[in-house]
Amino acid sequence: MGRIRIVIVAGCLVPAVALVPATVGSAAPSLEPRSVAATSTLAVIKTIDVLEDPQGVAINNVDDTVYVTNKDSKHVSVINGVTGTVADTISLADYGFPTNVAVNDFDDTVYITTQGPPDDIGYADVTVVVINGRVGAVDDTISGGFAAYQPSVAVNQVDDTVYVTHFYDNTNLVIDGRTNRWNNETTFTGFFQGVAVNQVDDTVYLIEYELGTMRVMNGRNINDTTTITVAAEYDPWAVAINQADDTVYVANELGTVSVINGRTNTWDTTITVAEQYDLRGVAVDQVDDTVYVVNDSGSVSVINGRTNTWDDTITVGAGPRGVAVDGSGTNAGLVYVTNSGADSVSVIGRVSPSLGSTAGRAGSTVTVALDVPQVAYDVDDATITSVSFGGRRATGLAARTGDAWNLTVPAGTGTVPVTVTFNGGLTASAGSFTYSSPKPSITITGTRDGQRITVTGTATGLAGKKLRPWIRFPGQSTHSMGTAFITPAADGTFTWSRKTDKRTSVYIAHGETKSNTVIIRAR
Repeated sequence: MGRIRIVIVAGCLVPAVALVPATVGSAAPSLEPRSVAATSTLAVIKTIDVLEDPQGVAINNVDDTVYVTNKDSKHVSVINGVTGTVADTISLADYGFPTNVAVNDFDDTVYITTQGPPDDIGYADVTVVVINGRVGAVDDTISGGFAAYQPSVAVNQVDDTVYVTHFYDNTNLVIDGRTNRWNNETTFTGFFQGVAVNQVDDTVYLIEYELGTMRVMNGRNINDTTTITVAAEYDPWAVAINQADDTVYVANELGTVSVINGRTNTWDTTITVAEQYDLRGVAVDQVDDTVYVVNDSGSVSVINGRTNTWDDTITVGAGPRGVAVDGSGTNAGLVYVTNSGADSVSVIGRVSPSLGSTAGRAGSTVTVALDVPQVAYDVDDATITSVSFGGRRATGLAARTGDAWNLTVPAGTGTVPVTVTFNGGLTASAGSFTYSSPKPSITITGTRDGQRITVTGTATGLAGKKLRPWIRFPGQSTHSMGTAFITPAADGTFTWSRKTDKRTSVYIAHGETKSNTVIIRAR
């Protein structure tokens, strides 16, 4: 599959145009857009169908295997991240409804929290199912505790410790991954929801959903804890960590993200996610410090972790729940989002569009190609949703093989920016397109008024040129060039006439450009 690589700059750059008033004796400056550079952006490059009600998602960063829990169908979908296809499904029907998932990359062990049927007050028994990722089969189960909300799970990759919430009393919180047994040394209790582990310093962050707080636990001494108020925000739901700079991001249901300094365990700031509510999950790209937050409204908010500002919103499937970022290898930076209402997984990647031809005429066919360096497979045909040339939308957009699309260039003049809109709603520049002069053409009609015949017409692409009539009368085998010169008006229109009673065949020409031929009846 051939791809075109181009130098990219993050974001979509459209040059600003200053309006400068004309002065006496000088021409007004041209407002025609200048050439623009091609850029890149994020797009939904693939939608993978899974089973009913996908919830949690986790990635083995060693082999690019993605695990998705399907709650209603009681299965786990195993996605091959290299091919972007479902490679296997594992039934958990004997263990309850799977909710969340975590992976130990080093030994390829997968931990999945499941819930049994709820009792009269809404609590359900919880089982942690242990899957051997090398063979794709259930290896063990760990029972104990019950939960009202979906339990969460996280793994310390270094010491193989597994942390599980939301147990009602949380006396069972820590699992020794080497023995798959509970560590019952926890002496504190809490009503915990989300959980995340800092792999560098072995700090564990536990979200206390109903209190609006977060418990910070020393993974080396699990009863050494500190409580942080999450910036007075209520209903914190999920937590993720930038392992490099020890920044903790907490997604709050009310539409904000709290930023915690993990070195001092203090609140730094709160980021408002524009017009979004019911935030359900959060993940951090450890390479470029981008934070992804899934919103129940069907979108993913993109936060710049370097500036702690909201950058963009990407539309995904209905009811997104889980989010994970691939952390290594060729697929590093790919984002996987589970869509519970669409039974699918959205794959978000960085795309860079380019034009196959940067010059041509309106109505010509041009190819737009995508460079998607994070994946080896072809992206979905729906990855590009529209292309515009200087604000005019192209027609006939059709996908080809090899991450390329054909389109028909709309009307336009000069050099214009070409903007590509992607699945997910974001845009990027494919560079500039320069309109060639239109192909010369002449179209005429002929009429008679008494002895005089009149030919009217329109010439395109022949401004300032002199046209000549060509005439054939009855008995003549060929047309002969007339003596008159015809100069089209500024809009290309023209009129030519002469006196004759005869039936007349006429066409108008300039060099190799000839009009249609009209036959004017005899008087």
